[in-house]
Amino acid sequence: MKKHLKSKEYQKYKRMIDNMSDGFAYLKIVMNREKAVDFIFIEMNPSFRQMIGVGEENIVGKRVTEIMPLIQDDSFDWIGAYGQITMTGSSIRFEKYFGTFDKWFLFHAFCCEKGYLTIAVHDSSEEKKALEEQKKIRAGYEMIFNGTQDLMFLMDIDEKGLARYHRLNRIHETLSGLTTAEIVGKSPQQVFGPELGNQIDAHFHECIQTKSSLVYQETLKFPSGSRIWSTMLSPVFKDGKVVQIIGSRRDITEQKQVEADLFQEKEQLKVTLHSIGDAVITTDTLGRITLINGVAEKLTGWSAEEAIGRPLEAIFCIINEETQQLCDSPIRKVLDTGLVVELANHTVLIAKDGTKRFIADSGAPIRDKEGKVFGVVLVFRDVTDKKLQEDEIRYLSFHDKLTGLYNRAFFEREMERLDQAELLPLSLVIGDVNGLKLTNDIFGHEVGDKLLKTIAGILVKECYGEEIIARWGGDEFVIVLPRTSKDQVQTLCRQIQDHCGIMPEDPIRPNITFGAATKEVGANDMNQILKEAEDIMYRRKLLEGKSVRSSLITSLEKTLYARSYETEEHAQRILNIALKVGNEMGLSSSELDELGLLAILHDIGKIGIPDYILTKPIQLSPDEWREMKKHPEIGYRIAQSSPELSHVADLILFHHERWDGKGYPIGLKGNDIPKLARIVAVIDAYDVMTHSRPYKDAISAQEAVEEIRKCAGSQFDPVVAEFFTRVIYTPK
Repeated sequence: MKKHLKSKEYQKYKRMIDNMSDGFAYLKIVMNREKAVDFIFIEMNPSFRQMIGVGEENIVGKRVTEIMPLIQDDSFDWIGAYGQITMTGSSIRFEKYFGTFDKWFLFHAFCCEKGYLTIAVHDSSEEKKALEEQKKIRAGYEMIFNGTQDLMFLMDIDEKGLARYHRLNRIHETLSGLTTAEIVGKSPQQVFGPELGNQIDAHFHECIQTKSSLVYQETLKFPSGSRIWSTMLSPVFKDGKVVQIIGSRRDITEQKQVEADLFQEKEQLKVTLHSIGDAVITTDTLGRITLINGVAEKLTGWSAEEAIGRPLEAIFCIINEETQQLCDSPIRKVLDTGLVVELANHTVLIAKDGTKRFIADSGAPIRDKEGKVFGVVLVFRDVTDKKLQEDEIRYLSFHDKLTGLYNRAFFEREMERLDQAELLPLSLVIGDVNGLKLTNDIFGHEVGDKLLKTIAGILVKECYGEEIIARWGGDEFVIVLPRTSKDQVQTLCRQIQDHCGIMPEDPIRPNITFGAATKEVGANDMNQILKEAEDIMYRRKLLEGKSVRSSLITSLEKTLYARSYETEEHAQRILNIALKVGNEMGLSSSELDELGLLAILHDIGKIGIPDYILTKPIQLSPDEWREMKKHPEIGYRIAQSSPELSHVADLILFHHERWDGKGYPIGLKGNDIPKLARIVAVIDAYDVMTHSRPYKDAISAQEAVEEIRKCAGSQFDPVVAEFFTRVIYTPK
């Protein structure tokens, strides 16, 4: 090596190498019959000496196998590999772990001169540990990112401060219907459209500008549907700049609905308190008035402004008619006992102006969710109205207005009351009405309400004895059955479902899915029993969902055929011709399947059109025609409600579009109209022309074919019309 370097240069490079932390060695090959058998140490720096453990020992001129005999037993052929490099002039890089030192080393061996080998050795243990630690951190990050039930997303922020999607976690992909592959590198505007995208982007910019976390609520429409989310954005910094944003979303749709329901209930209560015929006063635990309604103002002679904050006794002066003595404060009795207190008969209220009125009075504690009393409500009225108003208040407080059943508030109170050992086994049944949303969407809420009342009537007829039936929510009912075993409650559920099965399709047959659970020992918590019943119900809805939806669609078809001229024969004729035309056009088997389904269901939306329009014996008026034109959209919603039919929803929606763009409901034109919809449009028109209706006579098949030909290129796809003509009619 020295002979190739001038003395000064050699010394300069030697000092550099000697002071490096990496080990360097220069070796000469020892050959035996053209095979490397050993190497001789020529030069090495102190770091290399330290690495092989020779310290200051002079090993120049000594063989490698003499100084490091263990390499001959190593699984790696050091001599052979290094010999190959020396003889070929090549190089090699590799990393190897040495258990003796519990360290990793990175080797770089190369040949600068034939017969000689240069080795550079780097202790890579720390880098290896750092890499492993980084892998653990990444694995931990991945576990957190994909293990949480929150919807997580990661945004990249470019130099211009623009946010683009980087990735979504698995639960985000599952619940939103979006995938990382679909949105990676895209802006919010590209994913959600300009209007919603700008709103989302504004939050990202606020997070970037403020360099702080941001929490807000947003409504997003994903492919899976529109939901309300609580979203949190957290900036990720590099060199003081925001380079990424980690976001999480939590579905609060149900929470917001609960809040809205609670607000509505509070407003209803407030309006009720100020509009009912009873006088109402509420107080805190010190007996100071917190609310007084208009009737109470009138009966006491004190306005709300004067009364609120005063002790009840200051404005509510009551005496016994017979003794003319002051009566005990009902508020104090309630606070002392925690119970509802009613005044004795013959109680007289003396108003501010001295007017005396006979009243009936009751006081009740107001409790928080833990059951702690935080106030009292006092209700009183003229005795002449006592019976009527008492019944009204009780009914409005504890009954569902639509069905006449008990409401949720009453049920929860009764469930607590019935939770007694002598009433065991105590069973709970919760049922969910199937098809209510579809009924509301198609026929309107009046028909949906009728369905709920029908179900309620069935429940009342099938239940007897001590059962309490209540409407639990929008489409849910609940029954509590004292002294009822699991077998008995299952029998009751079957009886109710059998009763539903014999009801007429008016317009659809009532159907309800049940879940039931039974408390058999006193230690069981009733809320847990209720949750168990609810979980069973939801599992059954998932299992029975397909058959229920199929039954609903079949029910709708039967109802449609029974109330209009859209007979099964009409649908069958459309189907037969459609399949012939489809075969003539060379459609695939899957396309033919879709075409057949479309032929059967294309007018299913007419189930939502009033009877007087469907059966009108004369031509429709403009208003009636506008109503009739809604049936493709109704049919679309019906198909969309069933995963088994959703693939033909668009075809149903567009089967009345015209080739020239003058059709409905959207006005699609030409090839923008799905091909299968274009086929059914021709066949449907042909069938209508060749079969009589109350307001028109049928024409011959030849006349109908000529009309189809005439309208080809305007109303109908000319290609489809030509194939149709071949199938239906060929001129002589």
